[in-house]
Amino acid sequence: MGKLVGYSSKELMLLSPEGIMGLVYHADRAVFFKRMENRLRGETAESCFEFRAVRKDGSLIWLSSLASRVDYDGQPAVQGMFLDVSESKKASEILRESEARYRELANCLPESVFETNLNGQLVFANERATEISGYSLSEIEELNVMQFIAPEDRERARKNIQLLLMDGSHVPTEYTFVRKDGTTFPTLITTTPRIHKNKINGFRGIALDITERKKTEESLEKERKELNHIIDSSPIIIFYKDKKGKFLRVNQAFAEAQKTPKENFCGKTVFDFYSAEIAQGMANDDLEVLESGRPKLGIIEHYESASGMKWVQTDKVPILDENGVSTSLIGFAQDITERKKAEEALNSTMNNWCWLMKS
Repeated sequence: MGKLVGYSSKELMLLSPEGIMGLVYHADRAVFFKRMENRLRGETAESCFEFRAVRKDGSLIWLSSLASRVDYDGQPAVQGMFLDVSESKKASEILRESEARYRELANCLPESVFETNLNGQLVFANERATEISGYSLSEIEELNVMQFIAPEDRERARKNIQLLLMDGSHVPTEYTFVRKDGTTFPTLITTTPRIHKNKINGFRGIALDITERKKTEESLEKERKELNHIIDSSPIIIFYKDKKGKFLRVNQAFAEAQKTPKENFCGKTVFDFYSAEIAQGMANDDLEVLESGRPKLGIIEHYESASGMKWVQTDKVPILDENGVSTSLIGFAQDITERKKAEEALNSTMNNWCWLMKS
């Protein structure tokens, strides 16, 4: 006892009643000595009690006391045993502070944060979870996490939990979230195991309301379909190529002009569809556009086809990244064969008129 409070045994034995009272921190003194009085009277009291003791140097120490009533020389007395619990109290305080910080951090997040036991019973939820679910915090902690998932998604959720238990990893998964009032919204849930002493004792997760993202995705998908329709219904030939000259995509007009299905172009180059001489000229134009980062407009190309000589006018425009470097190109081409024939016919007529006038 002397070592605990910094006195020798002899010094402790010589302390006055006031000095003995001074060994107990003033805030704990009333409860401590009241318990002692109750013991002496033989009244029932909890056997264990924690209090702060004042050491000889004035510092405080946490002690756990275990006391019982005994007879000493025919008189009632209290026998006590004391255990230094200062380190465990410090650890408990650190844990409480850590838990408080965790809750504060969780409550600051815009996403719903939750924890469950192995059965899916919720043991923690942040304030955001109450806002989006419509339940109070006390109500949430009485529910199972499956009650927040739409019935049609629950079996898939159970299978994902089984996978999580087997390999410990879980990718973000979309589910339909059900509010207290029955309304629903799409949510993205990421779940990880809660591990204590190398054993999984539950799950920890984050749920993100992705309503706006889904609206944006749907809007983009609608725009993509509309753009695809415009491109494929265009009478102008449109094509995309990468830096190596490989086709990434062509529209229906291109496919019809080549009498080849659109999907057959992907990953191929002009050398797969034209003669080496014509293809080399096209490749050189591609390279010039990609290296310069500038469009090349009004390119006139002609070649012999099954139906006779074909004339095509092509515009090629580079697609640049945020650094202004060409990553690919887009091309627009028109069959100007009829226009060239008309020009040739006009030139022939003009030449004939000139000859007649000279004659």
